[in-house]
Amino acid sequence: MSNLVQRSITGILFVVLLVGATVWNQWSFVVMFMLITSISLWEFYKITEQQKIFPQKIYGILLGLAVFLSCNQYLSNGHNPTFLIAIVPLLFLIFIFELYRKSDNPFSNISFTIIGLLLIAVPFAALNYLAFGRDGQYQSEMLIGYFLLLWTNDTAAYFIGSKFGEHRLFERISPKKSWEGFWSGFVFNLLIAYVISQYINTLNLYQWLTMAVIVTVAGTYGDLVESSFKRSINYKDSGNILPGHGGILDRFDSLLLSAPFVAVYLYVINNYDLL
Repeated sequence: MSNLVQRSITGILFVVLLVGATVWNQWSFVVMFMLITSISLWEFYKITEQQKIFPQKIYGILLGLAVFLSCNQYLSNGHNPTFLIAIVPLLFLIFIFELYRKSDNPFSNISFTIIGLLLIAVPFAALNYLAFGRDGQYQSEMLIGYFLLLWTNDTAAYFIGSKFGEHRLFERISPKKSWEGFWSGFVFNLLIAYVISQYINTLNLYQWLTMAVIVTVAGTYGDLVESSFKRSINYKDSGNILPGHGGILDRFDSLLLSAPFVAVYLYVINNYDLL
């Protein structure tokens, strides 16, 4: 089976599963993204071991799930800060636990345990704001709109960039990425944002267009950040769980920076009535 066919089949099945879980109800959304968060953190921590760095994998994953759940409960239970406050002492336990591990580089282990939480757990937790917003009611439409923008940008940049890309976007980090691919994703995202605005009225046209710009720019940087991380340790894919795509982390690299920026953007327009 060619890589393109394999990639397409895997992508379609994954999208169907993810959209189904998102639309069904808030608990299927929670379970799905807790699973994705866990696998992504596992892949990240396993990659770091190639450089003889040994983060606290199990505790890091458990803490990542706690970050996701605390944000979920904060937004769905009237912005009760109890769950978020509980994360603070749990985070500092990383330093204490490292004292009981035999390692030549304890602070490297600590650093990458925390980096995994910041780079992976926090972005996935930010999806809760897209799901619940300011009223605490689960709304899958905003998530679906965001994912459509994310996937449109990735797909257009990949196919058009692969076919027509001649001018490298960031050759030192990702030799295959091109300006042609970037601008293709940008244009197609604006078109999809217009279509979304006709069916999902949670945001108006200008707000969807602005989100499309954020997703394109921040998503591209997220992809480059993950590429930089893998290139620094001479690693191609984060895993092999998704044939043709690599690991879960590879599939969501553009979410890593775009989700937090989109969440902040939605917070601003929800509270200050911009646009």
